[in-house]
Amino acid sequence: MSASSRTTPTMMIVSLEAAQAAGAALIVSGDRHLLSRGRWGEVAILRPAVFLADFGLE
Repeated sequence: MSASSRTTPTMMIVSLEAAQAAGAALIVSGDRHLLSRGRWGEVAILRPAVFLADFGLE
């Protein structure tokens, strides 16, 4: 993994705060750091496969 593809704590918090400020209902991500949180306030954090299954898009 290259240094540019690593999630830093600052990047993660900025992304979560941006999603929350935008009124997002969910974030779809494969990032293990984001997924480990499960939620950020009212914003759900889902794996792509879970998102697809939950919304019948498989």
